Amino acid sequence: MLHVPPSVFQVILSLIEDHPVFYNQSNQSQESVEVQLGATLYQLGRYGNGASLEDVACFAGCSEGAVKLYKKRCFTAIESLHNDFVCLPTDKEKEEEKCWIDQHVGFRGTW
Repeated sequence: MLHVPPSVFQVILSLIEDHPVFYNQSNQSQESVEVQLGATLYQLGRYGNGASLEDVACFAGCSEGAVKLYKKRCFTAIESLHNDFVCLPTDKEKEEEKCWIDQHVGFRGTW
């Protein structure tokens, strides 16, 4: 129902579960990171009315406002990993890609 295999869910969970966004100094504790991530992935895997806050809240057993917070927290934690997984190619890598495009796609010399 979350549109990712359990193993992928576990990897994402392990990468974000220690992020400070999931912890507060309040007397009111947050829902577990697992539930927050599950609700977020559930909504991302839906479209149309099935992705509504009301439907996701019903699925997750929480309020619509909680769904918004869950998604905001999950995105904050996931976005913090950006530089660990996304990097710009080096000049050498760019040149290698240009050569590959020239050889395989047929737009030779358009750089």
